[in-house]
Parts: sequence; C-alpha cells; structure tokens
Amino acid sequence: MKTTTGLLLIAWLAASCGDAAPAARLPESIRSTLLEADRFEIAALDPYGIDYEQVSAHRGEDLHGYEILSRAEVESGRVRAEILRLFERGLVADVAAPDCFNPRHGILARRGELTVELVICYECLSFLVFADGRFDRRGATTRAPEPGLTAIWAARGCDVPD
Repeated sequence: MKTTTGLLLIAWLAASCGDAAPAARLPESIRSTLLEADRFEIAALDPYGIDYEQVSAHRGEDLHGYEILSRAEVESGRVRAEILRLFERGLVADVAAPDCFNPRHGILARRGELTVELVICYECLSFLVFADGRFDRRGATTRAPEPGLTAIWAARGCDVPD
C-alpha cells in the first residue's frame, strides 16, 4: 500500500512540475470580432435568469436568458483591449461542469454582420460564448479578472449585482 501511494505521489509531483499547460485563449475569430467590433457593449446581468412562467415581470432585454439590468457602449479601443486582456488572464484549460451558472457580466460585440456574446459567471468560474446568436463554446476561468472587470463596468454605470 505504501509503495502504491508513494508511486502515485511521485507521478503527481512529476506531472505538476513539468511545463505548465498554456493558458486557454479564445479562438482568433472570436478575439478579432471583440477587438475590431463596430459596436462593443458591456452588460450587468441578473444572475438568476428569467422566470419564463412569470414573463410579464420581465422588464426588458435579455442575454441568452439572463435579464440585462444595465448596459453601456465601450467606444475606446484601449478599454476594449483591457477588457479582453483581463478576461483572458483568467482563462484556464480545465472545463469542469459548473455547480451553478449565475452570470453577472456580459459582453456583446458586433462587427459587420458577425456577433459575439460572452456570458460570464465568476461564482462557478465558467462562461458561455455565443457567435451569431448560437452557442459556440463553454469555458472555465478564475476569479482573478472579476475585480478589474467589475470596476470597468461600474465606471460605465453598469453596477454588477452581488
């Protein structure tokens, strides 16, 4: 038993001491749409989604089932690049099934006829990507970008709910 445990520990240490896997990155087509967008918006989302049984209580727009509480256009290329830099700083390659999905941050971009929308949950550390209105991929993140992104949202009048 000790030998097996020792071998497992050695294997785990060897695997964890090797070159770290490269950080995850959005596909270039998604990145270019975000960076070169004709229109780039951020949105604060209701993290609990829309109750479609009580749709009359729904106040307005939604982003893939999550009510948009507030939104703001970001015209500055520098701020757009900072948003993407912060977001990508948190990306990780491991994509485990989330325990929840209560997103509070949304990014909407349009370049010509192309659209990209990110729905981000820093509670369960996952996000969804939609391209041209269709689900494209799910990914994983860390909490590292959240304070910076929340500050950018707040500076533009998009208060992210607790």
